[in-house]
Amino acid sequence: MFSGIDAWKKVKGDMVEFGYDYTYLEDKGQSKNGDRIIAKGKLGKANNSLIYEVSSENSGKVINKHIIEITRNSDTSYSSQSYFLDIGSNDGMDKNHLTGYLTWFNDKDIISYLVEKDIPDINFTYNTIFSKKNIKPEEMAKGAKVIMKISFIDGKALYEKLDTK
Repeated sequence: MFSGIDAWKKVKGDMVEFGYDYTYLEDKGQSKNGDRIIAKGKLGKANNSLIYEVSSENSGKVINKHIIEITRNSDTSYSSQSYFLDIGSNDGMDKNHLTGYLTWFNDKDIISYLVEKDIPDINFTYNTIFSKKNIKPEEMAKGAKVIMKISFIDGKALYEKLDTK
């Protein structure tokens, strides 16, 4: 289904769960023989919500994780958030910072926050928006450090970079 990767899907009422678990058998791009990719998600058809998580393992240790959520709100706007943590690269970056992109949008306006959160390890926690309605970025950002705010409201763009010290 996914370029030779077997995927699965389970449907139970209005909930659809899906995913895959794949181990590379040879070096391919940035992935090495033995690296494992695990993806899982669920779609709530009744509540118009989606959550998708994908993580990579190297030598049995999770080295990165990416979580994406999106919910259609009661007023037909959308709330979404994407969190990413990469502890497996050698890029010199601080590995205890979770990066998040938190967004609310409708057909003409958008509000987006870039946030960071100090975390102890790869099993981080965050405020889920799955099946929650009318959540704005300022609510999603609770417990995180807001680095940047970007918006386009009523035809006016605003960019605000906050003090990151």
